[in-house]
Amino acid sequence: MHEGIPVRFRLGPSVGALPPGPWLSRPVVVDRPSGREVWATARTLDAATHWARQTGAVPIAPPALRDQRFPMSEGTLAIGSGAVSSPTPCVDMRLNLRLSPNTDPVPFDHLHQLTGVLHKWLGANDAHDDLSLYSFSWLSGGRAAGGHVSFPTGATWAVSFVDPVLGKRFLRGVLADPAVAFGMTVEEAQLVAEPEFEPEHRFLTASPVLTRRNRDDGGRDHLRWDDPEADTTLTRTFHTKLRAAGLPTDGAALRFDRAFPGAKTKLCRVKGNAFRANACPVVATGSPEQLRLLWLAGAGEMTGSGFGALR
Repeated sequence: MHEGIPVRFRLGPSVGALPPGPWLSRPVVVDRPSGREVWATARTLDAATHWARQTGAVPIAPPALRDQRFPMSEGTLAIGSGAVSSPTPCVDMRLNLRLSPNTDPVPFDHLHQLTGVLHKWLGANDAHDDLSLYSFSWLSGGRAAGGHVSFPTGATWAVSFVDPVLGKRFLRGVLADPAVAFGMTVEEAQLVAEPEFEPEHRFLTASPVLTRRNRDDGGRDHLRWDDPEADTTLTRTFHTKLRAAGLPTDGAALRFDRAFPGAKTKLCRVKGNAFRANACPVVATGSPEQLRLLWLAGAGEMTGSGFGALR
């Protein structure tokens, strides 16, 4: 994942084509009723400020993710030579992808195929080996049929990003090649508005939550939803992601909802490796900005491989 400072500016009327800037990746220009805006990831805040002075661009967001969101009901987002019309994707985004019915059998253990197609759309990147500030759900709408899963009416797949660079790459990749796997293709992509977050917010899971404890012998124990230590490891991972996004950790905590009567564990296999994860809602405390990141980045470990997606 790119390092740097997320920035947002309003361009003056005298600025034609976007002049070069201190960007780590191609910036995105948003046409809104109030004028043209640009958001990007800058190498440093000082470099971005110097660029703004030279061009007359007006800073309208400090370098914090909570100030980087664009309303979903305004404008056109330019992506390369194409455009995605209103509603406009925001810097942090969740997409519900509607997939066509499968033509080939879908194995029960297909998380690595989903991870593979996600990175196909992202293109060359190091996100898979970095801390995952993104998450994706399991496919919904399927039913067991003869030792595999079938999606006769298609499937829904939710994918969420905190990082603006990855979100833009993902959308461009879907538009260029909508093929998924097992004969399924993306037929429709819908932006999902964020919920109204309560100070103590209960999230349902769109994929089981994985959390583990390190052992002295170098191994790792998979923790169950009813183990109190799971709350400690969940909160620790939550804090790690907050720090990676430049957000404070004060007041942020995460735990399993042990009052949920249907809580259970699931044994999941990814390329032959077994993981014991938890199908159990989680309860989070924190500010709206902290909870928004959790909603997008997911809970627990390996959210970039299909675990811990929240809804």
